[in-house]
Amino acid sequence: MRADRRTFLTAAMATGAAATLVAVQPTQATAALPGTPSRAELHKMINDLEKRVVALASGAPPYAPAMGATTGSISEWPALETAVGTLLARRSFESAFVADFRASKAFPDVAAGRWSWWSFKINGDYLGFTSGAWDARIASLLATIPAGHRTTVIMQHEPENDSGIVAADWRAAQARLGTLVAAAGRPELDVSFVLMDWTFNPQSGRRPQDWYDSAMSNAGVKVCGLDPYQPYGFLGGTQWVDWAAQAAHFTPVVKAWGCTMAITEYACAEFPGQPDRKANWYRDVYDWAVTNKVSALHTFNYAAGFGLRGDHVITSSENSRVEYAREAALAE
Repeated sequence: MRADRRTFLTAAMATGAAATLVAVQPTQATAALPGTPSRAELHKMINDLEKRVVALASGAPPYAPAMGATTGSISEWPALETAVGTLLARRSFESAFVADFRASKAFPDVAAGRWSWWSFKINGDYLGFTSGAWDARIASLLATIPAGHRTTVIMQHEPENDSGIVAADWRAAQARLGTLVAAAGRPELDVSFVLMDWTFNPQSGRRPQDWYDSAMSNAGVKVCGLDPYQPYGFLGGTQWVDWAAQAAHFTPVVKAWGCTMAITEYACAEFPGQPDRKANWYRDVYDWAVTNKVSALHTFNYAAGFGLRGDHVITSSENSRVEYAREAALAE
């Protein structure tokens, strides 16, 4: 470690921040060990720790998005956390309305202390929902979420992908949901609406503004979930698009809405002949999330289906696993 860096860290920690920095240089003996970080990875880890020390020294907590995932079953979660460490959030989906949170796919999060990002559907009954026909059911549902359990409620995610939907009806239903959650008076509960990143791409021909309005904002619906996938390998795609280019489509729009961003689904395939490319894409997403105060990142950890293939999972390579584990550790 350079002398100026050592002096910098010493001065920062002297102001009251407590941190331990261990700089390990890879040697010929350790370089071949599975999971041993490269020199570049170690430098990145040191830089990350420096940022955290500076934040602590200034009295401000370091910012890190909550790292999470979606899996096909809760039974896959132990193996996932063995591979990448503790994850603070979990995205789960229902195919219909569930009247009792204790019967939901999200309920295992309670015992684990994970932040639930929980999606359910109302089978397109937006007019009924807006009219108040669902009010009692929603109030009853919210009452079954254990006190203190942080839960982000998502109703009818990715509406742009539903046929026959009227955007104004969906928006009105989202505003109604925001009002009902606010009426519960529980700060651990909030609402997110989730859109496809493709909707923000001019090539889609869609209008992002069709899916957000002042009524939603006034009702407290101010978390925008986004589902961006690396185009290469997704749905058979052959073109790689850097994360900066992907995020440029939606970041300024969502910021102009005054919404906090979350990544509610994302995934990336390995690129032939470039073993670091997927891991670097993960890192680019993470760095963007830190810069933009994104609340949570959930990888869609499926090995098949939904346009995915086997190398979309976090553990598709050691490089990818190590990078995701690094990010998860920063969030703890």
